[in-house]
Amino acid sequence: MTPVSTSAPPQGAVFAVPVLDLYLVHAPLSGITALVNQAAVRRLRAAVSELEADLPSALAGILDAGDGPPQPRTGPIAPLFLGLLPTRACNMGCVYCGFGSSRAPGGAMDPRIAVNAIDWAADTAVRTGAATLDVHLFGGEPLLATDLVDVIVHRTRAAAAARGLRPVLETATNGLCDEPFARFAGDHFDTIILSFDGRPEVQDRCRPLRDGGPSFDRVARSARIWSQSPAHFCIRMCVSAQNVGAFPDAARWMAAEFAPSVIACESIQPTPESRRAGLAPAGALPVA
Repeated sequence: MTPVSTSAPPQGAVFAVPVLDLYLVHAPLSGITALVNQAAVRRLRAAVSELEADLPSALAGILDAGDGPPQPRTGPIAPLFLGLLPTRACNMGCVYCGFGSSRAPGGAMDPRIAVNAIDWAADTAVRTGAATLDVHLFGGEPLLATDLVDVIVHRTRAAAAARGLRPVLETATNGLCDEPFARFAGDHFDTIILSFDGRPEVQDRCRPLRDGGPSFDRVARSARIWSQSPAHFCIRMCVSAQNVGAFPDAARWMAAEFAPSVIACESIQPTPESRRAGLAPAGALPVA
């Protein structure tokens, strides 16, 4: 996070956070947030240096010079990937979850819907000149629906092969699948994103099983399997004000223990569930 202003005027500092080739500009005490390009950041830095006492006006002036709000997209649908939710159910009872998945009824998507969606996505990829057929699984907990996931994996590979595309499979997961299916996922998915909050005392408090029992050992077993698999293995940690101070140490431990390709952190979002659990957003993360 790069400060646009290093001083502390009445309205507070303005920060510019790189997001790919853009910047997320945030003035927390002024209540202003915007996604801008590099030229806008340069103009904002110059404006702030000349107008230290009125940061909101400086930022508003930069934003007013833009092209206005984005216009609705037109033309044929050309999605970057096909997202499937095999099931809305979940076998965890995360204390901060606001999706209600742990209370959702069981059951999985009709396999015919998944097959039709994959075939449509494959035909669309060919029509738009794409080289890959990208299918991403979300939930609930997608790996709960083992039979359907098996269908999705093999249909994606078959549909891609029939059209000269490269299949790209990705899943987000809580890691509670059994060992054989964890190995199946590691062998067949290109990317696995595991939600894993850290050492046992944090993981078991924030991400228990649906019955309240500890989840750490089962999730850590899956993490070790995926760290040794061909998949691009990512760990996503949810950080709160209660554990943010330990984040650098937890990230170093995660890296040494499970050797993921990426460790991503996200601040917990305020929900009725997180408030009942006594968890608050982390704010700024410390630098390791």
